[in-house]
Amino acid sequence: MIGLQPVRDSLKRNQFGGTAGGRIIKDKLFFFGGFQGTRQRSDPVENVAYVPTAATLAGNFSVADAAKANGGCLSTAKQLKDMSGNPYPGNQIPVSTFDPAASKLVSTYIPTSPDPCGKYLYGLPANNPDNQWIGRVDYLISNRQTFYGRYYLYDYTAIALFDGHNALTTGTPGNWDRSQTMTIGDTYTVSPTSVNSFHATFDRRRDNRSAASNLFSPKDLGVNMYVGVPNYFYLTLSGYSGGGFNVGCTQCTFADFDINTYQVADDFTIIKGRHQIGFGFDGRKDQFNSYTAGSSNGENTFNGSITGDGLADLLIGRFSNFRDGNPLSDYLRQTVMAAYVQDAFHATRNFSINIGVRWEPSVPSYDKYGRGNQFSWPLFLQG
Repeated sequence: MIGLQPVRDSLKRNQFGGTAGGRIIKDKLFFFGGFQGTRQRSDPVENVAYVPTAATLAGNFSVADAAKANGGCLSTAKQLKDMSGNPYPGNQIPVSTFDPAASKLVSTYIPTSPDPCGKYLYGLPANNPDNQWIGRVDYLISNRQTFYGRYYLYDYTAIALFDGHNALTTGTPGNWDRSQTMTIGDTYTVSPTSVNSFHATFDRRRDNRSAASNLFSPKDLGVNMYVGVPNYFYLTLSGYSGGGFNVGCTQCTFADFDINTYQVADDFTIIKGRHQIGFGFDGRKDQFNSYTAGSSNGENTFNGSITGDGLADLLIGRFSNFRDGNPLSDYLRQTVMAAYVQDAFHATRNFSINIGVRWEPSVPSYDKYGRGNQFSWPLFLQG
C-alpha cells in the first residue's frame, strides 16, 4: 500500500487436491497416492516506518527534529551537529555534504512520505505456495510376509518480492524448501507368536534462502567495497522523527541448508505365556550441510549518534555501526545407535507390568573436514 491510507488485507487462499488407490495385481500388489496444493497470497497492512519527506531530502530537518509544541515531530527538540560538533543552523544540512550513495538509496529505493513527520504505512507482500505429494505401494509376498514402500514430498515457497522501487518490502527472506522422505518396510511373521518388523528410511530437507533476485547491493549504490552477494543489502535506521526504517534483514542473505538422515531399524516381538517381549535396534546417520553468506555485504546501522538524527547520519554517510564478515559453512556429521529390550508382563487380567532397558550412547557431532572453533586471547592481542 502507499502513503497513509490503509487498505483491506488482500489475503487469498486456495487449497485443492485428491487421493487415489487401488489394486495392481489381485491379492498381491496395491497402490495409493495423494496430492494437496495450497496457494496463498496477501498484502497485509501491518507496518509503520518513518521515511524521508520532501523537506528532509532537501536537508531541512527543522520540522522533523522540532518539538511538538512548536509544530514539530518530537516531544523534545533536537539540535543537529556536524562531524566537528558544530550545530547546523536551523537544523538545515547543506545538500552539498550529502553522501552520493545515501542520496541514491533514499531517492531511488525509499518512498517519500507526504506526512510532515515521515510516517508511512506499508505491507509486506506474501506469496507462499506449497505442494504435498505422497505415494505408497504394498506387496503381499506370502501369507507370512508383507512389504511396503512409501515416498513423501513437500515443497514450500516463500517468494521474496521487490518491485524495484520500494525497498521497505524487502524485510522478509525468500525460502525454497523441499522435504523428502523415502521408506521401505518388511514385516515377517516367524510364528503365530513372533513377528519381525524392519524398515529403512532416508529423509532429506533442503532450504535455499535469499533476497529478491533484483535487489540492489552496496556496489549498485556506488559504495566501493567487496560484495559477496550480488543482490543483498541490509540497513537499519533509528532515531529519526518517530522511529526509522529497515531495508533487508539479517536472514535475507543467500544461504543453503541441506539436512540428510539415513536410518535403519528392526523390531522383534514374541509372546510367551503372559509375557510380550520386544527387542530391537535403531541406527541413524545425520548430516547437516550449510553455507551462508552472513554479513558478506556488510550490515549498516544509523542511529543518530553522529548528528543526533538517524536519517541525517545516513544522508551524510556516517554510520554508527558497520558489521562485515566472511561466508560461513558447516558440514556436521553424527552417528546415533540405540538398542532396547522390554517386557510387558500381564500379572493378572487387570494388572500389567512394563519393564525394559534402552542403550543409546551420546556421540558428539564432528565436522566433515575436521574443523573446530576456538578463541585465543593472546593471539587476538597480537592481531
